[in-house]
Amino acid sequence: MDPDFFCLPIACHEFIMAAYFGFGALMNTVSVRMRNIHPQSSRAAKLSGFRLVFGGSHGMATVLPSPGDVVYG
Repeated sequence: MDPDFFCLPIACHEFIMAAYFGFGALMNTVSVRMRNIHPQSSRAAKLSGFRLVFGGSHGMATVLPSPGDVVYG
């Protein structure tokens, strides 16, 4: 199995492989596992061409395209 991917359950016995970029609380292994995401490996990463933004009444974070910016996760 490719160490850059992990499995997400989509049915009782089916899984999909997907790359995942986490930031903020989703860099915490406990938070990730509480969402039923089980990484096969984890490492620091850089997402070029995006910026981190906070919005909404609860200050939820997301990343938006932004040439020249970088988000670390």
